[in-house]
Amino acid sequence: MIGLTYMLGWGDLVNSGWLTGNILKDFVKSVSYYVAWVLPYWWSIILIGTVLLTFMSLGIKFGIDKLRRGNAPD
Repeated sequence: MIGLTYMLGWGDLVNSGWLTGNILKDFVKSVSYYVAWVLPYWWSIILIGTVLLTFMSLGIKFGIDKLRRGNAPD
């Protein structure tokens, strides 16, 4: 989720025309933009996405375990 929101923030920088073409300056600017704007305003997206991914992975794990056990008694 962090990578996804960082890339979306990078897209905001590209669309707004804030990038200079200098790789180092653009990287520092993108990280400061991410910490100052993306994290405070998109924390709910990061949190909800992380929780959903966790529940999906747990559901897949339990589903695979159930398939492996088959119809064996508990």
